Amino acid sequence: MTSKFVAAVQRSEIGLRPVLPLGQPLDIGHVGTVDDAGVFSHKGTISSMLGLNSLGRELPPQATEHLEVSVTSGNDVQVGFGASANTDGVLAEFADVKAKVSIDFGTSDSFFLALKGIKIRQLEEPQLLLNAMLAAYRQRPRRWHKDWVFVDRVGIASNLTVILAKEAKTTVLLKASGTAKVQSAAEVDLAAGFKFVASNKGVTQITSARKLVAFYSAYRVRDGLFSKPEIAQVHLTRAYGLDLDQYPAASYQVTSVDEAYDQV
Repeated sequence: MTSKFVAAVQRSEIGLRPVLPLGQPLDIGHVGTVDDAGVFSHKGTISSMLGLNSLGRELPPQATEHLEVSVTSGNDVQVGFGASANTDGVLAEFADVKAKVSIDFGTSDSFFLALKGIKIRQLEEPQLLLNAMLAAYRQRPRRWHKDWVFVDRVGIASNLTVILAKEAKTTVLLKASGTAKVQSAAEVDLAAGFKFVASNKGVTQITSARKLVAFYSAYRVRDGLFSKPEIAQVHLTRAYGLDLDQYPAASYQVTSVDEAYDQV
């Protein structure tokens, strides 16, 4: 389920990996492992793992508050607004809720995501830390392992709603709050102004009306059987016109451990 969710988010306009588990604290400089499902397991920070005193400067935050995105798993997700909202079965007791929205999930790996506003934070010169990573990996005994990843960029969402189904034929009911207008709403509007009311089956869901670190990009060491160790991204993609693979692996080649640490 989670791997399908991660892939869909990366292919969308968001372009970054979603932070999993949902709501887990994550920041630039964090180090961890990422399993096949896309779940990040925290191990420490770039400072504690490499003994560095500084991460370096961050670029001025890039605000893309105009960004509004909704992502679903496909035709297996149906959204109903107002009178068309689905309140069948155990949800029938909420049929009299006027300003309501339903989300129907057809399969156990269906999902829905909506966000409004995102701000990107990133390091100005991540290559200095990447040089230190590569040097530490070459040391014996190793001070860095190839399954570790280093977070160099995070995306902070202003408003976010994520719902992951656990079973097929799951229905979630949301209710408009405040000034949210149901009749003229679109799927992306469910990022803000709506609250969870009920579900006929269990779901994983998070709704945030505050700034939440929800997405990230990360680097790792790639060591092939017949090639030299090099730096690679956990994924390669583009987001908001920024090339996330802007630091070619060739620029990370170092001749000695001391040379790498002198640059940090």
